[in-house]
Amino acid sequence: MKRLISLILSAILCITCFCACSDKGDSEYFTHTQRDEKGRLSLHLSRAAKDGSTLEEEALKDIYASACKKADAVYALLSKNEKSSGTYEINASEGLVLDLNKEFIEELVRAFELSELTDGLYQPAGGSLITLFAENELPDDAMINEALAHSGTDKFEINESTVKKSDSKALLDLYCYQDARIIETVIEYLKETQVAYGSVTFNGIAGVFGEKPEGGAFKIDISDGTDAGIEGAFNITDGYIAYTSADFGTSVDFSDGIRYNSVSRAAVYSSDAVCAAIMANIAYSCGNAAVKTLYENESFSFEAALWDNDGKITLTEKAEKASLYTPETTAPEKVDG
Repeated sequence: MKRLISLILSAILCITCFCACSDKGDSEYFTHTQRDEKGRLSLHLSRAAKDGSTLEEEALKDIYASACKKADAVYALLSKNEKSSGTYEINASEGLVLDLNKEFIEELVRAFELSELTDGLYQPAGGSLITLFAENELPDDAMINEALAHSGTDKFEINESTVKKSDSKALLDLYCYQDARIIETVIEYLKETQVAYGSVTFNGIAGVFGEKPEGGAFKIDISDGTDAGIEGAFNITDGYIAYTSADFGTSVDFSDGIRYNSVSRAAVYSSDAVCAAIMANIAYSCGNAAVKTLYENESFSFEAALWDNDGKITLTEKAEKASLYTPETTAPEKVDG
C-alpha cells in the first residue's frame, strides 16, 4: 500500500483565535498565557470551585504554575530539541540507544502504531524530510529523494528500553503528537484540581473540561487570524479541537513525488487530543479524500470542518447532524460517514 509523509510547512498548527466563550464576564475567570520554546500555552480557568466556593487568586496561580510544569515535563520527554528527551538521544545516535525512559518508549510505540494505522499519513519518523523542508524553501527532487530514503518507521526497531536505528541518518520528529500529549496532560491534571471548569489552548489545539453551572456546551470560535473575523464555532462539552492554518502544505509521496493539497485549513474534534491533532494535520496536507477514508476507519473517532482554497466548507456527518460545528457564512457540504 502506498505510504505518504505529510508535511505542513510554515506556521505548523498555527492558532490565532480559539475562545472558550461564556455569558459570564472575565471577572469569573483566571486567564494566563505562557510563551516559551514549547509554544503558546493559555489557561482559561473558572474561579468557581467544585464545592461551590470561589478559588483565591494565589490558589489559581499555584494551579497554573503546576500545569506549566506538567507541560514542561512532557516537552522534556518528547521534544527533539531537548537533550533530556529520548527523541534527542535517538537522533544523536548512529545506531543503538540503551536504557531509554519507559514512559518515552510507551509514547514512541503509540506514535508508531498511529503511523501504521494511518498508512504513514502521520509519520513520526520523518524528521529528515521535515528538516529538509524547514531548511530549504524549494528543495529539488534529488534532495527530497535523499531525505525520503532516510525516513520511515521501518528504520527503527523498538525493544523494551532500547531503540535501534538501521539508518544512522534517520530522525524522529513527533511534532503534533507531542503538542497533543502536552495539552492532554495539562487537562488531565486540571480535572484533578478544585477548578470546576475551563479551557486550555496550546499551539493550535484547544481542550475543555468540567461542566459550567448554567450547563450547555463550550463555544470554541474558529478564525484564521485575518480581518475576516470568526468563521464559525464548535460547540463541545468535552474533548479537543485541533486547527491547522498555514500558507501552503505539501504531501510527499514515496512513488509520485510532491503534490500540493486541496485543503487550505482544517479543524478537527475528538475526545482524544492526539487523534484530533494528527487528523487536522492529515486533513490539511492530504485533502478530503484522506480524511474521508480515515473517518470510515473504526480505529479513529473524530469530526471535522474543512475549508478548501475557495473557502468552501465541508463537514463530516455528525459534525453537521449534531450541529457540532456552526459556520457563520455559507452552508457546508457534507462528507458522508
